Amino acid sequence: MFAQLKHVAIVSDRFTLLGKFYESLFGMRSSKPSSDEPRGAAVVGDGYVGLNINSRAPGRQSGLDHFGFEVEDVAFSHKGGKSAFSYQLDSGSNRYL
Repeated sequence: MFAQLKHVAIVSDRFTLLGKFYESLFGMRSSKPSSDEPRGAAVVGDGYVGLNINSRAPGRQSGLDHFGFEVEDVAFSHKGGKSAFSYQLDSGSNRYL
């Protein structure tokens, strides 16, 4: 397999409730949150994909934050300076999907 989804992060005011929702709906297991986090987060996973549900900071929108893939060949994925399947979020930005 060339690439595999490994991590999804979302932002929510109700991160604890959403963590319990994903545990009950998909049978995900909860991980112990880091004690040095300035804000709370719920971390759940199924052994293959990790889901971080981070608390929403003031002024920040809730929803999908980012996701990550594991690739077999990093050099091939970044051939030409950018990933073959990257997408620039907005003009003038250096943020890519």
